[in-house]
Amino acid sequence: MKNRLTFSLNFWIYSSRAKNDKVPIYARITVNGGRANFSLKRRIAENDWDAARGIMRGTRQESKLLNKYLDQVRSKIYTA
Repeated sequence: MKNRLTFSLNFWIYSSRAKNDKVPIYARITVNGGRANFSLKRRIAENDWDAARGIMRGTRQESKLLNKYLDQVRSKIYTA
């Protein structure tokens, strides 16, 4: 019998928890069908989020910094 392990990491925004036109960014880790969600303690405008790619749109300094932060989080999770 073969065991097949699955792992995925997604970043997403929680639209229903908007405050002051800003929504929180969450990470979801899925391992073998079990999910764990956690907040990244960052908020952005909902229309700045690219859901397909899981990053912030744009070339502004704010976008670059947030996307760099997401890359760091992704790297730390994969390392763990």
